[in-house]
Parts: sequence; C-alpha cells; structure tokens
Amino acid sequence: MPDSHSTPVGNAYRFDVALSFAGDNKRDKVRELAKILEKKLGKNRVFFDEFFEAEIAGQDADTYLQNIYYNEALLVVSCFCNRYDEKPWTQDEWQAIRAFERDKCRKPESRNRFLPLRFGDGEVNGVFSNAIVPDVRGRDSGEIAQLIIDRLNTLAAFQPVTSNGPIVEETVPWFRTKWFPAVVFVVF
Repeated sequence: MPDSHSTPVGNAYRFDVALSFAGDNKRDKVRELAKILEKKLGKNRVFFDEFFEAEIAGQDADTYLQNIYYNEALLVVSCFCNRYDEKPWTQDEWQAIRAFERDKCRKPESRNRFLPLRFGDGEVNGVFSNAIVPDVRGRDSGEIAQLIIDRLNTLAAFQPVTSNGPIVEETVPWFRTKWFPAVVFVVF
C-alpha cells in the first residue's frame, strides 16, 4: 500500500483508533462514540471523518482513506450494518481494512488490531458466519467506547499516555506503564 501521508515509525501511529462506518442513520451514534474516545485518548488520536474534514476534503477516498486505515491507525474499528457493504466509500475503506487484516494482523505483534462491531443488520462480504462480531446495537456509546479501550489495552504498541495525561488509569494494564517492578530470581 503506498504511503501518501505518514507511516508509523516503530510503535508510533498517527491514530490510536480509526472508525469506519456507512454513515446514513449510524453517523450520530458513531459521532457520539468518537467524541467519547477523543476525550479518553486525546485530540487527534481518533480518526472520525468529521474531525478531519478540512484535511480529507478533495482527496481521493480510494487512496487517501485507505492509507489512513492501512498505515496510520493502530486499531481499526469497522461498524457493520446493511449499508456498509453497499456504499462505494466504505467499499474503498473495507478493501484497505481487509488488506490490513491479512498483511498486518497475522503478525504476533499486530494481533487484535481489527475490531468489527455490529451496529445494524446485514452481512459484509468477507466476514464469515463464524467471525466473532460483537453486537453493540443495544449498548450505549460509553459502553462501546470502553470495549474499544479494552481492545487497545491488549495491543503491545498502544501507548496510553496522551497530551491530556494518562487514559483512565485503572484501565491501563501494568505492562503498559512506563515503569513496573521487576522480580529477579537468582538460583545458586
């Protein structure tokens, strides 16, 4: 995938989370989710199209957005519903996300970097019936945001400290902290 903006260096990604969704009647719920995530993760750490309208306006969606999902996001969250598989915009995103999952998520250090969530009815091409896709239709945005934060905390590349300070400290596992006690056993 070509790099048209910026590529992660080491464990640094431009976005902690990138949200992919079909819009339509899901936009309000995804916007509310994005705002909650932004409060927890920090400004400019969540890719939600409206947050970056000035940047993405006039760009070619099939290359620009694909680069965001493929190269610049630590965790890609796809919000599935009927229209997700039908709209040209999300088809472009889904193409990059599937390549991302194939190329990057199979590496041990990148497992769990894709999180599909069911926001409505409908099937998505490439997601099989045995795939575990949490159904979040009955959950509020705060609960969905916590599920996403919990997934982030499973990723070795996730750096939970932002310009706003640490993410809700009780959700940060001990191995994500900068300093943790070491136990050394010496056998004679």
